[in-house]
Amino acid sequence: MAGSMYESQDLYLDPSIKYWVLFPIMIVMFLVGILRHNITTILNEGQKMDLKDVKESLAVKYGRLFISNRNYLTESAFKMRKTYWYDAFNLGKYLKDPNATGNGDMLDPANMESTMTGMKKGFANMLPQYILMSWVSFFFAGFVIIKLPFYLPLGFKDMLQRGIDTANLDITWVSSLSWYFLNFFGLGGIFSLILGKNNSAGSAKDIAPQIQMAPNQKDRFNKMHKSLAEEVKITEHQWALEDIEDKILIKYGKKKPENKKTK
Repeated sequence: MAGSMYESQDLYLDPSIKYWVLFPIMIVMFLVGILRHNITTILNEGQKMDLKDVKESLAVKYGRLFISNRNYLTESAFKMRKTYWYDAFNLGKYLKDPNATGNGDMLDPANMESTMTGMKKGFANMLPQYILMSWVSFFFAGFVIIKLPFYLPLGFKDMLQRGIDTANLDITWVSSLSWYFLNFFGLGGIFSLILGKNNSAGSAKDIAPQIQMAPNQKDRFNKMHKSLAEEVKITEHQWALEDIEDKILIKYGKKKPENKKTK
């Protein structure tokens, strides 16, 4: 019954709305996303990362790859790599500072530079969104700008009709403020297509401030390496390609599965 109440409704929008409201919001958000990406890229270029930082980070990555793909190694290759990675993680072979503790010095220049860079990135991410949302709310409040070509449940009404106090308006009509949020979450695919997958143009995760390395996390790689040493130690091997020829023949109907009799 709720759907039939909306079927008879129809609105006639001024054609100029799409030129003065719809397209400007989308274009401005797109350009701001490009600007954010460029600012973040400039901040990342100013960051220095030495070889030891890269080594302790990549060691974690390769150690986890070994654990997750261990069953595709032969028994001898598995044992060799297990011994190597256990010794490497347990002895801190790839750690930048094996004796680091969690009590980092607040006045350490490296910590201060990392914290300030994270604050700058967080500021560059949050400020444009606050400005854009205020701009849309102030100049385009109360506009109905587009109709969706498909029907949605009533639960989407609050999301699609923000800023419009009409309880009986068809759910398919979208307000200007809701159009801002739809663009905020929907432009990510366009940014990925133009700027690449790991872009900083805009997404929901960019709302929160980004602090890369707090001073009290100075030993986090030390803890990660010790934890991986324990994981590698208890990791067991089960050859994933055992009887692979028979499995392939059975899969494609070239051989009948054998019925194993249990006593």
